[in-house]
Amino acid sequence: MFLFANERRDGAVRLLRTPFEKHLYADYLTKHPEKAEAFSLFWAVQSKQLLDGLKAHYGTEISEAGAEGMRKLLEIAKEKIEFNKCEACGSRLPRMWTKVTPEVMAKDAAMEETYFFAYRYATLLIHPTVMGVDHQLHNPPQLPNMLLHVRTIVMRTVVLQWEWFRKSKTITGTAAVALNALSRAFAEPTTPLR
Repeated sequence: MFLFANERRDGAVRLLRTPFEKHLYADYLTKHPEKAEAFSLFWAVQSKQLLDGLKAHYGTEISEAGAEGMRKLLEIAKEKIEFNKCEACGSRLPRMWTKVTPEVMAKDAAMEETYFFAYRYATLLIHPTVMGVDHQLHNPPQLPNMLLHVRTIVMRTVVLQWEWFRKSKTITGTAAVALNALSRAFAEPTTPLR
């Protein structure tokens, strides 16, 4: 709302991608719990890339024990995630924890319209494309469109949270009653107006 109020609508759309993507992953993992291990093991791949970058740019290294633990985690990840070799850089690490695309996850979550605006459109604004630069100078989306997408993501996330809390039995009392009521109210799939 602050960005929209200060004529930085392009910034608001860019920020929308992160909560939408987190919702998609949570929804996908809820429906496909067998993929949770690959998701959690991908942390080892990301950590290795981060540690390699710290060493290359700042000369910072972790202890030998830490490096050995990282090697073991990567070996476990290699058994669960398909590793491939990048022809350009020679890296043998996977780029993603799943081959299922965000677009497919959005269809599975019945959020195709929100996917277009909050992911595909936002991605074009995030990257240094002509569209990304042009929107800083011209007329990006208007507030009502943004609010409808934010509303959809929030509502769907509340439903997803209730499902997790209900199954894990980690929420009780007034909080459980309130979250359950919100979840029931938001349960019908909603998509933004065009």
